[in-house]
Amino acid sequence: MDFSVVNWLAVVVAAVVAWLFGAAWYMSLSKPWLKAAKLDPATMQRSAVPFIVSFIAELVMAIVLTLVVGAITGGEPNPVAGLLFGFVLWLGFIATTLAVNHR
Repeated sequence: MDFSVVNWLAVVVAAVVAWLFGAAWYMSLSKPWLKAAKLDPATMQRSAVPFIVSFIAELVMAIVLTLVVGAITGGEPNPVAGLLFGFVLWLGFIATTLAVNHR
């Protein structure tokens, strides 16, 4: 693994943007989810831990994706290659898992 090709600013920006998107997504869907799960928000403990863990996970994903793109392209990763490989990895692993587990 060649960490010299990693654009650390781009990795951090990608992780922050992904984290903000996820936060907006889950916050907008929290009420329907709580209702469907029959959970009472008043009885739940508030914690920053899930937010911290999710940001670290986004950071790890951004680093792994830039290393994979750099290894496959044989050079410095670029945004177009990152988007393409991100989509292909999503299609190959996430979409297929969602399709199998969809009920």
